[in-house]
Amino acid sequence: MIPEDTLDFHDTGPLTEEQIRLQTETFLENSLQSGLECVLIITGKGTHSGSRGLAKRTVREVLRKNKLKLEYKNADYNMGGDGAIIIRFI
Repeated sequence: MIPEDTLDFHDTGPLTEEQIRLQTETFLENSLQSGLECVLIITGKGTHSGSRGLAKRTVREVLRKNKLKLEYKNADYNMGGDGAIIIRFI
């Protein structure tokens, strides 16, 4: 599937875990309310950040704990590979 919208945390500058969590939850809720079927969240791989992949860990935690009906996996290589997550609402 081709993502209909993207949230990009890669190269955004330092964010706190709470900021990442809030932006992710808001993005997912807005995407679902807008009737989107597939979205992409770019977290970066966390290999060059001082926070050691905070965005990647936090986004995955939000996805695991959410109450929304969705499926997610690492994006294909051409969309970011393991530095991005593709989400499909079901």
